[in-house]
Amino acid sequence: MEELLKNTLKYVPSGCRVEINATRLVEGVRIRVVDNGDEFSPESLATLGNPFTRAPGHQDVPSSSGLGLAIVDGIARNSGGSLTLDANKPRGLVVEILLPGPARPPANKVVTRAPTGSTRALPGAAALYRWR
Repeated sequence: MEELLKNTLKYVPSGCRVEINATRLVEGVRIRVVDNGDEFSPESLATLGNPFTRAPGHQDVPSSSGLGLAIVDGIARNSGGSLTLDANKPRGLVVEILLPGPARPPANKVVTRAPTGSTRALPGAAALYRWR
């Protein structure tokens, strides 16, 4: 997430609006970063997440290698998630990251932490979870 925010601060023009939203879903978390900065063509969106690729208007940005979104994409995929890029209408970019949530224990068990730090399951507590 830090790399995505650094990338956003670097490329979104001063005075533009950036909205950051995180939503907890059944299957994990969705993080959306939406700005109303530069306009993106379908052709530039198709290549924007590729390594060493920058949008046409960002070729001369100092300290830029074109790796930011490729790094974010790699982190998302290595975590079992995904990254999508879309144009914000009428201007700007929508970046959405989906990350899977933690594995849950079976619904018919209560999981508690034993004093030794090990985990034990207690039978007979239907659909009840206790996280300690």
